[in-house]
Amino acid sequence: MTYNREKILKMLSNAPIYEGIQFHEGRNDEFLIAMDDDFCYDYDYAHGATKLALIPIDEKKDYVIKIPYTGSYNYESSYYDSHNSYHYGREDYWEYYSAEDDKEPWNYCAGEVNRYKIAEESGFSQCFAKTELLGYINGYPIYIQERCITLSNSRGKHSHSKEEKETTSKICGKYCNIDEDWLTDFRLYYGDDLLFNFINFIKDMAWDDDLRSDNIGYIKNRPVLIDYSGFLD
Repeated sequence: MTYNREKILKMLSNAPIYEGIQFHEGRNDEFLIAMDDDFCYDYDYAHGATKLALIPIDEKKDYVIKIPYTGSYNYESSYYDSHNSYHYGREDYWEYYSAEDDKEPWNYCAGEVNRYKIAEESGFSQCFAKTELLGYINGYPIYIQERCITLSNSRGKHSHSKEEKETTSKICGKYCNIDEDWLTDFRLYYGDDLLFNFINFIKDMAWDDDLRSDNIGYIKNRPVLIDYSGFLD
């Protein structure tokens, strides 16, 4: 990754984040409005249940900024809005504390950093988008990750024959819920042996629970896990 740490932290210094803040998806608008116009022209954003991702508009920049939420998820709105109309518009946040960090059990970005180190020590670092601590804004941790394109944003570019996917399936075995086309890309890029070892590694580590199409993808043509911290493990 190529980035200017001081410049990024200075840009984020205007954001309404501080030590002890309850920062969750319901505060994304507050965060983005507080940033200046230059930020809006330079960055897009996306978010899941556990993190806000700031994505440079300039596709030549090889990083994304990730900011963890402090242990709450808009469970009522995401679930009940589609099942019970009388809950529409509620802002009930459900706490989660399972991010593998005793000091910050809500910090799924820190969980990603920890998992990357384990993957590196186990010989699988090339299969993960690297996540590292960038620094702090008012005591609040900010992270940075290698930029990727998700599988969900590259559909049609990565498809394989039935025979190719059957070969991949035989190597991966039963109960592998990861997309077959991505796994076949993985096999063709890294080889059969690494695919076999990698699948067994993430199963043994119980890291295969949330690897949907938005959480896996590519750095150029290299298949990688993008969001690998899990969720409510």
